[in-house]
Amino acid sequence: MKAILDHKGGVLTTFHQDGSDPEDQFAIHSVQNVSPLIEANKAWSEDFDPKAHFRPVAEIPEVLVGQMMREGWFNDNKKLKQWLNDSDNRAFRIWPGRV
Repeated sequence: MKAILDHKGGVLTTFHQDGSDPEDQFAIHSVQNVSPLIEANKAWSEDFDPKAHFRPVAEIPEVLVGQMMREGWFNDNKKLKQWLNDSDNRAFRIWPGRV
């Protein structure tokens, strides 16, 4: 069995269950097209003003924030800084400096 639970803000959330046994485990699966967010971050970083009062560091996709929360390190500043400074995640960065 598969059913759409929610579809808003570019995030599609679906429910999955085998269905052969009512006590089977189920899964909630979320996917997000991050291409628009990456393009927006790129444009924002090109116009970045280091002297501005408001200097955003990054915009992180909703599905990644959910994963960080499930794994228990979203509120761990050290781990979050490490993730933000990792070159593999640079597409989500707006501010070019180190956090």
